[in-house]
This record gives sequence, C-alpha cells and structure tokens, in this order.
Amino acid sequence: MGRHGSNGIFDLGGRSDSAEARPLGAAAAIDDDWIARHTALLETASSSPNELPLLMTIALSSDCLRNQEQIHDLLDVASSWNPAGFYVVFEHPDGEYLVSDPNWLANALDLMAGLRLRGREVVVGYCTHQFLIAGLAKVTAIASGTWMNVRSFPPEKFYADYEDEIRQRAVWYYCPQALSEYKLPFLDLAHTQGLLPSMAPDPALGSNYVANLFSGAQPTTVGLDEPSAFRHYLHCLHSQIALLNAASFDEAILAEEHRLEDARRLLGRLHRAGVLGQLRDFAEVVDFSLAAIRAHANTRGHQMHRHWTDL
Repeated sequence: MGRHGSNGIFDLGGRSDSAEARPLGAAAAIDDDWIARHTALLETASSSPNELPLLMTIALSSDCLRNQEQIHDLLDVASSWNPAGFYVVFEHPDGEYLVSDPNWLANALDLMAGLRLRGREVVVGYCTHQFLIAGLAKVTAIASGTWMNVRSFPPEKFYADYEDEIRQRAVWYYCPQALSEYKLPFLDLAHTQGLLPSMAPDPALGSNYVANLFSGAQPTTVGLDEPSAFRHYLHCLHSQIALLNAASFDEAILAEEHRLEDARRLLGRLHRAGVLGQLRDFAEVVDFSLAAIRAHANTRGHQMHRHWTDL
C-alpha cells in the first residue's frame, strides 16, 4: 500500500493482482511534440533488456479526452507503435469522482476499443465502478484501489502532501446493485424503513466482508472498518466483471443496460426514503453512462460485433 492507496487489477477472466502505477502527467493535447516524446520513450524502452511485457503509458487530461479529433490522432499514431499493450489513465473532468460528461465517457470507450482492435492489450488505471462499462471495449483489465485517490486520476496529488486529508477519510459501504456508496448513518435510515435487505450484496458476488451490516442490528452499532470496506469494494468489482463475461457484443450491451436500469430503479426507492450516496450516488450519472454505451454501440458496434470473440 502506497500513500495514495493500493490497487487491484481485474481482468475479464476474474484474476486479481496487486499493483500500483503512478503516471507523472496527463497530456493536455495530442500534438507533434507529445507524439515525438512518446515515440522516443517507446524506442528507448524497447531497446532495453527486459523479460516482462512492455506496457506503454498513455495519460490524458480531461480536455484532451473530450476532443474526438485528438483521440483519432492518437489512435492513428498508436497503430505504428508496437508495445505489448497500453496502460491508459484519464483525468476526470472537473475533479468528479463519478463522471457526468457523456462525451468524455464515449471517447474513453472509443479509445480503449480502438487500441484493442489494433491487437494491443489495454489496462485501464484509476477506475471507479463506473468503468465497469470498459468491458464493452473488451479491455484486458481495469485497475481500481482502496482510496478515492486511486479510483480517479488526480495529477495535482502527485505534487502535494495530502496526509491530513487521508487521516480524515470516512468509511463507505459499496452497494453493488445500486452502483453507489453510502456512509453508515444512511444505512441506519434504510434499516429503520425496512430497505436495508435490498442493499445487501448478492450472494453470487461472494463478498462476506460486510455481512455484519446485514445481521439485523442497526448498522452504525455494528460498525464497518476500513479494511473490510475496501476489500468488499474490490471483491465486488472483481465479481461484477466476472459475471459480465458476455458471449457477444450485443449481449454485453444488453447486460450493461440492464445493470444501469436496475440500479436506477433501486436508487429511486432509496432516494424516496432519504437514503443518499451524496457525491458517490450513481443516480446522477446513470443517464450519462447509458448515453455513452449507446454512442459506443453506434460508432464501434459493427467492429466490436465482428471481432468480439477474437479480442
């Protein structure tokens, strides 16, 4: 575990490894200088003796990712690069934890799919559960982590001391079927109104780290420690990915739409009862995620449908 938390890398086959990667900056623009620097870096790395597969880091600012023309420029030049794969990280727009920009999300999917269709492995770093949709780009793996700092890419936090902020962090429970996270007092509200069982993780996910929250007692009296909350989050993410190993692109799109619509329905019930996830509540971004995956189906659907089983 580093200062910014620890990561888990989850592939589509359900494997989990510990890892940590720290890009030093995000591209403000995909221009000639950026391309030249990265080409030179790849050439140097490729000439160095190393038995491990070579992954090339691509770190993009939020403005860069919003620019479809630059994404296409990047994909064009990447076709001439020959690493084993790419480690890609995206700065979230406006420092958002859950992204509310459908264009940003759609371009992220387009870039990931474009790299995969060029025959390269793709590992996506600094992911929240919103990036479960990366499965629709058939990425090799996504990397998430324990603290918020390793679930979104905040470049400024590599240059400042945030120890005080870390000491003040709260414990959150991840409700996988709502795609949202909650502080324990809100679980108390759900408990008093008979809604808490609907927030328990599906047994199929195999997470037993939070079983005490659903034992019948008031959640704040039972408590949830930080390590258990983190392990539950990462275990659920691992299992949610494994359960979406679709046989076709169309099947994957349908499954993701169902997941988002099921979350919307549950969130509606919870909101009417005052059970809110605050800045980690997925209700505000359901439509943006749906818009992005439908745009992805329209722009990349034909290619993804044809090559799905080969990726």
